[in-house]
Amino acid sequence: MTMIKEKFVFCLIFLAIGSLILPSLCLAESGQGLGPFTFDGDLNSLPLADLRAQSQVEALRPGSFLPAPIASAASSSAPSLGSIDYLIQYNLPVENIPSPILDFPGMPGGNPPDTNGVVGPNHYIQTINVSFEIWDKQGSHLAGPTAFTTLFASAPATGTPCDNGFTSDPVVLYDPQADRFILTILAFAGFQPPPAPPRTPIPPFYECIAVSKTSNPVSGGWHKYVLLADNTNLNDFPKLAVWPDAYYMSANMFSNSGFSNVRVWALDKSTLLSGGALNEQHFDVPSAYYSLLPSNMNGTPPPAGAPNVFAAINYYNSNVIHLWNFHVDWAVPANSTFGDGSHNPNHTVTVSPYTLLSAPITQPGTNVVFLDTLGDRLQYPAQYRNVGGTQSLWLNHPVDTGSNVSGVRWYEIRDPSSSPTLYQQGTWNNGGDGVSRWMGAMGVDRFGNMAIGYNVSSSSVSPGIRYAGRLVTDALGTLGQGEATLIDGSGNIINCTLQNCVQDSDCGAGGTCTNSTCSASCTGRWGDYSGMWIDPVDDCTFWFTGEYVTGGGNVTRIGNFALPGCDADLSVTKTGPTTITVGSDMAYSIAASNGGPVSVQFVTMTDMTPSNTTFVSFTQNTGPSFTCTTPAVGGTGSVNCTIAALADGDSATFTLIVHVEANASGTIINTAQVSGQELDPETGNNRTSVATIVIESADLQLTKQCKPDTPIPAGGTATCTILVTNLGSGEARNVAVTDTVLSSGPFTFGSITTTVGFCSVTAGVVACNLGDLAVSARATITVEVSSNDQVDINDTASVTSSTLDPNPANNTATGAVHFTGSADLAITKTATPPFIAGTNVTYTINVINNGPSAAPNVVVTDTLPSQLSNVSFTPSQGSCIGGIPGNPAQPLTCTLGSLANGASATITVVGKIDASTPSGTYLNNNASVSSGAADPNNGNNSASAVIQVLAQADLAIDKTSDKATYKPSSLVTYTVTVKNLGPSDAQAVVVTDALPDLKQAIYKSDTGGCTKNATNPTQLTCNLGALQVAQSRSFQIYLVVKGSRGNINNTVSVSSSTTDPVPTNNSVTKTVKIGK
Repeated sequence: MTMIKEKFVFCLIFLAIGSLILPSLCLAESGQGLGPFTFDGDLNSLPLADLRAQSQVEALRPGSFLPAPIASAASSSAPSLGSIDYLIQYNLPVENIPSPILDFPGMPGGNPPDTNGVVGPNHYIQTINVSFEIWDKQGSHLAGPTAFTTLFASAPATGTPCDNGFTSDPVVLYDPQADRFILTILAFAGFQPPPAPPRTPIPPFYECIAVSKTSNPVSGGWHKYVLLADNTNLNDFPKLAVWPDAYYMSANMFSNSGFSNVRVWALDKSTLLSGGALNEQHFDVPSAYYSLLPSNMNGTPPPAGAPNVFAAINYYNSNVIHLWNFHVDWAVPANSTFGDGSHNPNHTVTVSPYTLLSAPITQPGTNVVFLDTLGDRLQYPAQYRNVGGTQSLWLNHPVDTGSNVSGVRWYEIRDPSSSPTLYQQGTWNNGGDGVSRWMGAMGVDRFGNMAIGYNVSSSSVSPGIRYAGRLVTDALGTLGQGEATLIDGSGNIINCTLQNCVQDSDCGAGGTCTNSTCSASCTGRWGDYSGMWIDPVDDCTFWFTGEYVTGGGNVTRIGNFALPGCDADLSVTKTGPTTITVGSDMAYSIAASNGGPVSVQFVTMTDMTPSNTTFVSFTQNTGPSFTCTTPAVGGTGSVNCTIAALADGDSATFTLIVHVEANASGTIINTAQVSGQELDPETGNNRTSVATIVIESADLQLTKQCKPDTPIPAGGTATCTILVTNLGSGEARNVAVTDTVLSSGPFTFGSITTTVGFCSVTAGVVACNLGDLAVSARATITVEVSSNDQVDINDTASVTSSTLDPNPANNTATGAVHFTGSADLAITKTATPPFIAGTNVTYTINVINNGPSAAPNVVVTDTLPSQLSNVSFTPSQGSCIGGIPGNPAQPLTCTLGSLANGASATITVVGKIDASTPSGTYLNNNASVSSGAADPNNGNNSASAVIQVLAQADLAIDKTSDKATYKPSSLVTYTVTVKNLGPSDAQAVVVTDALPDLKQAIYKSDTGGCTKNATNPTQLTCNLGALQVAQSRSFQIYLVVKGSRGNINNTVSVSSSTTDPVPTNNSVTKTVKIGK
């Protein structure tokens, strides 16, 4: 059983370059192993399989695939047909078998899909031709689908057809002792070209084996191995089983001419699990036996050193089961044995005769294919159970229950390796309902209860999946719990080889129309097997996977269920306080327990934070560790705790702390509940609630402050601020504030506002409804008051609530406001033009009280300009005392008495402007007002009237002569008179006399101090100085007339620096006559 490693490596290299001619060097001994090739990655890093491309048909088994008959086994070489099956269970039980717990789609199948699946503590792996996919145990996808070749080709690749060849017949197992998964599939390079028969495989042939490095098949890595099954014979229908000392395997070996023999292997699991070399031992069974199955260990291991039992039916003898013991000795391989010395069975067990099916299974519809049953062999897997020291081997296969309707024949053989005894057997066809049942897979739980899943089909029932079961207490040979449906089929598979097609739908489910011919994808191949395995966590939940038909093609399904008795009494208890004060924390104690009798998977404990509470903390105190999610601190929601399995008798305790909100009231109810995957016979204790009465409490504090806190002038506004604060632990409900205002005089409310709720005023009482006030919340109320009088205001505010207040001492506060009299007196002063020196000016003084108070003892003082005289005054009320103009110490003083708010008074002052006041002089008259009340605005208590004086003097001039007629050369005396008619004094008075021409008269002299113009001897200028009002001045001018006769004209004019309002009298002409 050994060979040179270099020889195997050369063979692999030669195959890798694609040669179809196998040199003799590659025809090495079977059993040669290669590996490990360790894949350390995550399966999700690998490319996904194209399931649409997996509708491949397995390699055709050339020639006859049936073994040669054993001469001594039967009297005839033909199978027994037509015998009556006395085991058919016609007495149907009341259906007590539970419905599926989970039910979800598997991968779409190939032709056939070779469906298998296995469950571990946390994962479920399904295999089909030619891929595998992984889910968690709640049906959520975790990885895949991944083609077997993709895994084996991943770095490091094996360099064999496991990487890229034709693969088929996958198997997946879970080893509960090692907590590992095993994947295996046969492989070869491909098919030989013509002239070889179609689909003739290219040798050599391999078994590809992968063992998970850890319990995590997704990311934990895989050890990959390649077993050279044979150089010439195809290792068809390989089946693997778990046993304490090895992984055992069988395969039907086919040469190009037909069935050769069965080969069995023992694979050293210790080296496979540790990543060591592939060690194996194998034996070839005589060719008379066909399709052996190794027994697969479930639950309690067999006694130490117990051999693995292989089993097979005999196609030519329908009343026996053959059993072989495989004893492996890894230390001394020569001591290993299989069967007797010639590898014939160690034992043959006689069973009730049965009839093999003479034809395949029917479907609904016409022109459909008939479905293959693989009725020539036991159905995989063969299940071994050790229940309380009783060892049993459970087997099944399809039989004809009449009219070629298939039923499931099943057996329990006890003590199978030493003294095998047929303990019970039965045939199940649901009382002969005309529906075929086949492709069965059995499982046995830790109590010895058995369930079997299978396909159903008939002319009226589409291929679907059902299951049946029995309890250990049911009558022997019966499935006493009846039948349940995992999933019903729909549609059918068309007989593609017989139908002319136009489109794909003509070819039925999964068919493809090419050149008017349906593809071979819709063949009658079915199965070739299903999978039923027991959950290692509770050792009593059955997981089944198999093929069925939908309108979209042949697909697969995965589901699980448990038989009655495989249940556990989960319970939850909770304690908490009977009363709680709002605003405080509340603690609950929770206990989740499994009263058994089995372990419960996927246990979930939930506790919703009650209404009017928020989450504070959650801790686990004792018991197996749960994984918990909680709301955020201060948030709401549910606490969710899960554990993969809670063992029989286990309990876990927790503490949940929540904060009772300030607005909580009434009763708080907190509910916890627990659930799991297993059936629970007592659901009344899966949920519990605790009721806690809420004690409401709110310490309301009211404070009040009025500003300004000093006396306020009347008309001002005081603001009183009331603060209401909830110092308690709970929300204060229906909070109300009353503020009663008392006053010694009239006042008015101004703005009244509140940050919460609303306020109103009635008869001097402010009432505010604040609604509900949360913990630490504060409401601010502002009340404005004003008065135009001198008054005192006192008020008292208090707060109440419908919530209990443990401290009423801080519910009341007082405030006070003091108003003083205030009168805003304003004074204005105006003067009425014109302002001419020597005339009267009229001043009007107006006093108004802008309030808000009345102004008592109003006094106006007016400092008059010194240029005024003859002053008179007239007040509209009160009296005045004249002062001395120009003397600030003695102003005009008017006592007006009281002025009410808004009242006014006037004073009219008349004075004469001195006539001597120069033109352009500004006269400033200042007046001020005061009273016995405070004046908030002194800026308007004084006023000034400023006037600019205009001087005007009406000068009149006159000129006379002493005679009217003069003789030539006589003296003429002119008298010039200038008078100031007012009203102002005339300043710088000048008289100008235009003397007659020198030819007429000669200037002699004057009495006015006149001067002649040096450049104009006929112009005489006389400066008279100032003339007061009504003052006049006269002077003479003397001329000597010459001898000429006629009139002499002399014009004189007057002017002044003071404006003359009447210029028409400023000049005059005097004419005298010269004669005899």
